[in-house]
Amino acid sequence: MVWCFQIPGNEETVLQGIQDVIGKRIPIFGGSCADNDISAKWCFSNNESVYQQGFIVAVLYPSVETFGLFSSGYDKTDQQGTVTDVDGRLLKTIDHQPAFNVYNQWRENLGLAHLAAGNILAQSTMTPLARALSLDDEIPRLLLSHPAVAENGTLELFSNLNIGDTVYLASGSPEQLIKRGDIVVNSLTKLAELHAINNITGAIIIFCGGCMLSIKNAMNEVKQSIEAQLPNTPFIMGFTFGELGTFSDSTSKHGNLMIACEILVVLHEQ
Repeated sequence: MVWCFQIPGNEETVLQGIQDVIGKRIPIFGGSCADNDISAKWCFSNNESVYQQGFIVAVLYPSVETFGLFSSGYDKTDQQGTVTDVDGRLLKTIDHQPAFNVYNQWRENLGLAHLAAGNILAQSTMTPLARALSLDDEIPRLLLSHPAVAENGTLELFSNLNIGDTVYLASGSPEQLIKRGDIVVNSLTKLAELHAINNITGAIIIFCGGCMLSIKNAMNEVKQSIEAQLPNTPFIMGFTFGELGTFSDSTSKHGNLMIACEILVVLHEQ
C-alpha cells in the first residue's frame, strides 16, 4: 500500500505517476500536506529536511491484512449537467452555460441561498459538485469536487474535471459528517469479518480538513464514535485539503471533502 502527501494542485498527476509504476490494483491513500491556516504555506518533511514543494511517498509492506474504504458521506441530488468547458481545475461551463450561474441555480432549486462571487469555500462545503462513478457492481460512488472561488462565471475547484463528465450537485449536513467516520469504520470491520477477522491492530484515517472545520465543535464526538468501533485499538487521523483513497473495487482516486480509512487486521489461522 502507498501513503502519499503532496501540495494541492497536482494530486491527479502524482496519483497517475505512482500508478504508472505500480499498477492500479495497489491501494493508494493520503492527501494534502500540512498548512495550519489554509494560507498556501504547505510543508512536509522526511527524516532529513522540510519541503514546501513536491510530494512525499511512503511504500508500506504490512505484515498483516489490510482493508480500505473511500467515501464522501454526501447525497447526490437530481440537479445535474455535463461539463462543456474546463481548464484543469477551472470549470468554465456546464451545459454551455457559465458554471457559477448553473451552480447557483442548482442551489436555488433546492431552496438554498444564492452565493455571491468570490471565495465560496466555506459556503460550498455542504453543496459540492459530484461525479457518480458506477463500477463493476453498479453501486455509484460519489467523488466530490469542492468549489473554492467563483469569478466571472467560472468555478475554481480543488480537483480536476474533464469535458464530458456528468456532474451533480451533492448535498451534505453536519450530522452526516459527524457520523461518516463511524459509518466507514463500521463498514470496514464488517468487511473484515467476512474474511475471518481475528484482531484489528490499527487504523489510518484521512479526514477532509474542510469538513473538520465545519464540524469542529463536534470532533470529539467523531473521535468517540470511532473509538467505539475500534475499542482499545490505536489509530491516527490526518486532516487534509484534498484526499486520496481507494474504493471497494481497489481503484484509487483523488477527491475533495472525502474520508479514507485503512485498517490493519490479523486473520484467523486456517
